[in-house]
Formats: sequence, structure tokens, C-alpha cells
Amino acid sequence: MKALSIELDSARAEKLSTLSDATAGNMTNVSIGGEFIEFEQNKLSASKLAKALLNSAIDRAFSQLPK
Repeated sequence: MKALSIELDSARAEKLSTLSDATAGNMTNVSIGGEFIEFEQNKLSASKLAKALLNSAIDRAFSQLPK
């Protein structure tokens, strides 16, 4: 695993905060033991969201490399 630290400029930090806030309140369905349960999702932290976005961008860029 590679650890890194990222500093965002103020505009991107604000965008990330807004994106994080927008994740609150989404309804999620989970199946446990054959039962489906619907619940309201908590807000994702900005750091978790940034990690997910970075992972997605890395995977997308990697998939476009010539094979």
C-alpha cells in the first residue's frame, strides 16, 4: 500500500466539502439473511470521498493504457 498526503487548493476543498455534504440522506438497501432493510446513509467524510474519487480516476486512467 502506498500512503500519500494531498493538499487541495481552496476552490477544490470547497467542492469536495459540498460533494461530501451531498452524500447525506441517501437511502441504501441491504440484504441480511434474506431480509431487505432500507436505511438512511450517513454523510461520507471528505477524506473517504476523496480516496474513492482518486481510486476511480487511477483505475480509469490505468484501463486506458495500451495493452
